[in-house]
Amino acid sequence: MVVATPVFIREITAQLKLFVDRSYSWFKPGFATRPDPSRISPGKMLALIVTQGDPDQETCRRNIEFYAGCFGNHGFDVKTFLAVGLQNDDVAKTNPELLVEAAKLAVMI
Repeated sequence: MVVATPVFIREITAQLKLFVDRSYSWFKPGFATRPDPSRISPGKMLALIVTQGDPDQETCRRNIEFYAGCFGNHGFDVKTFLAVGLQNDDVAKTNPELLVEAAKLAVMI
């Protein structure tokens, strides 16, 4: 599964937040005490792709780790990709390091 979102004011979009909230239904009844709490088969990969205009990765890192953990609780093998400093269209195209990291993620998924 690939999930992508821009960051606005240090937070994911409302649409993705709603998706995360609705993923609660993936838990089985009594999930807190079950060895297999999720209806999702463990080991499936989820790519969480996040973009932000702010060049500082630490601006939203804690929130991104939280949401990665939410998907991880369902047994997903979460790979995060945080692209920062994307204040206009040309930035991504002219950043070779960013393109290499994106290519690595594409190979994994």
